Amino acid sequence: MSLDLGVKQCIDCNAIVVYDRFKRFLKCEFCGSENIEEVDRSLADKIKIDKIIPFKITEEEAIKIFEKWISKGLWEPGEVKREFRRTSAKGIYIPIWHYSFDVNTYWYGHEKKVRKQTENTATGKLKTITIEEFIPRSGSRTERYSLFIPSSKGFTPGEFMRHHPFQIENAIPFSDEYLIEKQAEISCLDKNGGFLKAQEEAKTSEHEHVMTQVDRIDTFNISFSEPISTLYYVPVWIFGFKYYSKYYRIIINGITGELFGKKPTSKTKVALAIAIPSVIIIITVIYLLVR
Repeated sequence: MSLDLGVKQCIDCNAIVVYDRFKRFLKCEFCGSENIEEVDRSLADKIKIDKIIPFKITEEEAIKIFEKWISKGLWEPGEVKREFRRTSAKGIYIPIWHYSFDVNTYWYGHEKKVRKQTENTATGKLKTITIEEFIPRSGSRTERYSLFIPSSKGFTPGEFMRHHPFQIENAIPFSDEYLIEKQAEISCLDKNGGFLKAQEEAKTSEHEHVMTQVDRIDTFNISFSEPISTLYYVPVWIFGFKYYSKYYRIIINGITGELFGKKPTSKTKVALAIAIPSVIIIITVIYLLVR
């Protein structure tokens, strides 16, 4: 099956999204901006060599999860609920690299040992002194790393990793049919760019390990094997809404149904909650004064 796919880029957050042209694309679901423009449609080919994890949570299920969540609490604006029902959910596939590779680390350093020693002073009195000694230590190890590197302009890495685990065992080869009425963000990292980030993450982990063995590192050598790499597309449902010029984005994991997001607070309800007790106090005072 071949879809009529378009490609648009958000000028504000720079996310580039492939979308089904049968479905209207009016704003960026990541940041809420309407400042979007059509770009080269050949960019859609970039996603056709990757693996995709299909949605398990349907749009109807996502809406029910959202409505149950938004209906709880006292301070949510009523217009938010109405607007979300009008705009509904947007299904988007988000890119994330997975790398599996070996890391070989050799280190040499010194471990600090502290001991107390008693000695005589010039006046014949005893005093205790502290002596620090640095003992040479060295070691090596080989560790297998399996790392996910987010490759989205629309989500921050920390925000994206809240959706882990991603159930990559359910990934299948890409097919146009999975983009029917859906969107897919184009990866902002190529294979090498993603692996550089994975190497930095592994290097930091190895350095932290060595620091548990010694107090001072003099030599730290690290090497990496060729990685096994795959670019996965992970499904999420997004509900986006602007309230008092601030964009709120509610995200539902398209596999597990787990929801992430923050509710806006109704300024009217908060103002009433403050005003009503004040009015009651004023009326009470007036009543007592005129009795």
